[in-house]
Amino acid sequence: MKCASRYDDFFDKVTYSSPKSRRIDRRQAEGFSLVELSLTLAIMAILAAVAAPRYASAVAHYRADLAARRIAADFGAAASNARNTSHSQSVVFDRANGTYQIAGMKELDSSATNYLISLAADPYLVTIGTVNFGGTTTVTFNPFGQPDNAGSVTVSAGGVTKTITLDGATGNASVR
Repeated sequence: MKCASRYDDFFDKVTYSSPKSRRIDRRQAEGFSLVELSLTLAIMAILAAVAAPRYASAVAHYRADLAARRIAADFGAAASNARNTSHSQSVVFDRANGTYQIAGMKELDSSATNYLISLAADPYLVTIGTVNFGGTTTVTFNPFGQPDNAGSVTVSAGGVTKTITLDGATGNASVR
């Protein structure tokens, strides 16, 4: 009888599953429902629609500021080169092509070519608006690093405009 009771205890503990109990409970299933997935995509689309214009505006501000600071730095480089070589140094702007050149100065990475900056190309992608140095598009720094004329240059990217002003007395360039 002892043996039978052991088997009885064993069979009491075993449960048989019916076809109904074999169904997978949806709450325990892994993955997402179509409604959850659709809601997540809708929220992501709304966030992207809000963020895209702000991103474009930030990129335009960055490009305009980068180009303006580059021009201001190159004014300083031209003045410094004029002082170091004791020769006049000109910065010539070409609005039609969106470029400017420091005449007689070589590229930093290649001494074979003249120093030419294209503001219409990457990473700047800006347009040169107005260039006015005493009625010309050229500013010349004398051997002492002083500009022949005060003036300004404007650059624009995506509705953002920056103005670079060159002080005729000091030769300092400022960006606004």
